[in-house]
Amino acid sequence: NQSPSIDASTAPLLKGTRRRVAAVLIGLVGIIAVLGYALLFRSAQPIRQPEIRSLAVLPLKSVNKDPSDDYLGLPLADTIITRVNQISELTVRPISAVRKYANQETSSLEAGQQLNVDSVLDGTFQRAGDRLRVNLNLLRVSDGASLWSESFNMGFTDSFTMQDEVAREVAARLQLKLKPLASTRTVNPEVYDYYLRAKYHFGLQNEADMESAIELLKRAIAIDPNFAPAYADLAHVYRNKAAVFKPEEKEWEEKAFVAVETALKLDPNLADAHLSRGFLLWTHTNHFPHEQAVQEYRRALDLNPNLDEAHHQLANVYNHIGLLDKGLDEVRRAVAINPGNSGARFRIGGSLLYQRKYQDALNAFAEAKGFNPPLWGYQTAWALFQLGRVEEAAARVEETLRAYPQDEGGSLTSMQAMFAAAAGDNDQAEEKIKKAAQIGKGYGHFHHTAYAIASAYALMNKRDQAVQWLRTASEDGFPCYPLFELDPNLNNLRQDPKFLAFMKSLKEQWERYKATL
Repeated sequence: NQSPSIDASTAPLLKGTRRRVAAVLIGLVGIIAVLGYALLFRSAQPIRQPEIRSLAVLPLKSVNKDPSDDYLGLPLADTIITRVNQISELTVRPISAVRKYANQETSSLEAGQQLNVDSVLDGTFQRAGDRLRVNLNLLRVSDGASLWSESFNMGFTDSFTMQDEVAREVAARLQLKLKPLASTRTVNPEVYDYYLRAKYHFGLQNEADMESAIELLKRAIAIDPNFAPAYADLAHVYRNKAAVFKPEEKEWEEKAFVAVETALKLDPNLADAHLSRGFLLWTHTNHFPHEQAVQEYRRALDLNPNLDEAHHQLANVYNHIGLLDKGLDEVRRAVAINPGNSGARFRIGGSLLYQRKYQDALNAFAEAKGFNPPLWGYQTAWALFQLGRVEEAAARVEETLRAYPQDEGGSLTSMQAMFAAAAGDNDQAEEKIKKAAQIGKGYGHFHHTAYAIASAYALMNKRDQAVQWLRTASEDGFPCYPLFELDPNLNNLRQDPKFLAFMKSLKEQWERYKATL
């Protein structure tokens, strides 16, 4: 057989093709070699797990299934949370975020995924008289690996020692720094039982259980008048009773003040007590002492950086005094710690509103619908109005007033005054201003209504009245210089001498706040 002959004209082409094929093959061999080496090298290296920077301590479960011990699971978790909050660079979900898992059969890893954390600490407890056995397990959420587990057999009140040990072990396993822990004192078992039961009842957030919490804390204090945490929790309960259930009865606020001062006298390092003190100080009755409130919230956060409500309340003060970037940072930190903090989520919208980012504010408000509906209606209407969506804004106010006709503080009625003034209906605007001022008289946060009234007068070009109401808003707790400076509703005032003098003074105060707070 003869081999096929190669035409002389095609020989160079074939030779070039062979060279290219050879080059490609050599290249493929090289790539395969590199990939093989990389895979071999990688398989020889330990897989680096993602860093753990967040933790949820889940309610402990009773082994005995004894209904009389059901209350213990949540407060034991709460006290552990207090301790692990001392670990630097670790975000710990607050007890309010994990409370729902006390009565759910959700697996620990599923709960961790729902809470968007890197790790969970779960466990069981068994109580026999004054003895307590606790089994704890620290899990990595990404793969379910157990990072640490331990069993504690102890006296009931020795759980303070257990909490210290848990904090140390969690910090060590996660390679994070633990702040020095304060020494713990011996506690009477009966006192500690009353204290934990009170925590359980307070967490149910209804008036009857708040009364139970008050009674239990009083019993604890009667036995041990030097147990500072009981006074701190009592202040917290009184404060919530005053704010939510009995706002017209000033005695609860006064009782809260007495309790919080007693707690801090006994132990100045109680973060929750500083939070309560800040909240109690920053009121209309006390003329909104901004610097003092900031000092208390910052002290609370020094002691417990994961106290989401302290971040939230600090943001609220910052927003009122015009430190808007700081306010937004703090409220976002609150939500990062506790995504379920609906008040903080709503406050993001308020921060953006004061920064004149109106559409962003509306988007944030949409995620917090259901929180304080009258305030939600007022602030969303304001954002809509500023965007020129006047009919939508008016409809939002009317809808809210139908559901909440009492209009506490007069803010919704003052918004209607703005709408009328913008439409050129001065008579209607004056009528709404008069009504809003009457409704809001004595209301704690009337300064927002005062600002809307000032805006209505500015839109009517009634400058003297506008400046006077701006002074009222500022002096009564709302000296928000950046808002006053840039709000288009106040444009008619920009050349007014009284307004310029007022703004000069307000700017000086704002610059001092920026420098010191």
